[in-house]
Amino acid sequence: MADFPPVGVPLPSFDYSDDIEYEVDVSEYDDLSEQRALLSSTPKQYFRLMWNALSKTKMDSVWDFYITKNGSFTSFTYSNPNATPSETDPVIVRFAEKMTRRQFELNILSIGILLKRVSA
Repeated sequence: MADFPPVGVPLPSFDYSDDIEYEVDVSEYDDLSEQRALLSSTPKQYFRLMWNALSKTKMDSVWDFYITKNGSFTSFTYSNPNATPSETDPVIVRFAEKMTRRQFELNILSIGILLKRVSA
């Protein structure tokens, strides 16, 4: 069973995305030509989760989980609802963006979180 979302918090309700990003260095020249270098053959994978109509108690649970993980410092597991049978599930992730308590107070009832897949 995955660590995230915390117990009592439902799965994301809308705008779920599972994004892949390759690390590419692009050099552009005056004649409009480009030179591209693939810096890593392993893509970075991100999960953008959005919740709508969460109660304050459930939003506090997400915030408390963020605090217990020291923001992006500590990794945790997340079950990818779009995982194919050949993919490992749950995956190890960490928070990819800084969150603030003010963000939770301003976005009453809805919140978005970006997770980044990591090796440990």
